[in-house]
Amino acid sequence: MGSTSIVGLPSKLILDIAVGVNYLDEADLFIEPLRKLGYEYVPKVDFPNRRFFRKGEWRKGTHHLHVYELSSDEWNNNLLFRNYLRSHPEKLVEYAQLKKHLASLYLEDRTTYTQQKAPFIQSVIELAKKLTRNKS
Repeated sequence: MGSTSIVGLPSKLILDIAVGVNYLDEADLFIEPLRKLGYEYVPKVDFPNRRFFRKGEWRKGTHHLHVYELSSDEWNNNLLFRNYLRSHPEKLVEYAQLKKHLASLYLEDRTTYTQQKAPFIQSVIELAKKLTRNKS
C-alpha cells in the first residue's frame, strides 16, 4: 500500500505494507513474532481500527506494517485510493506534485505533511467510490 505500491509515484524511503485479517484482535498474536523480526508494535489511539508496527528507528522507520480487518472501511479505502491512482495517470501526477510541495514545506514534520495530504486522498477515495457505484 502507499506510494511504494504505485509505479511512478515519488515516495519516502519507507515501505508501507498492509495486512488484512478477519478480526483485528488476531493482530495481537503478531506482536511477539514480529518483534523477533525487528518490528515494534506502536499502539495508535487515534486509529482504533488499525494495528501498526514499525521497523527501524523512531521517526526513521524503514518499514511500516498496517493491519486492518478485511471488511473495514480503512482496508477498502486504501485499496480504492491505490487502484484509482494506478488507473488515472492525471490524478497520479496531481498527487505527486502535491506530495513534493508538501515535502518541501514539512520536511521534518511528517504529521503535518500527512494531515495536509488527507483532503486530496479523501477526494480520490470519493471519486473511486462513485466510479465503483456507477459500474454496478
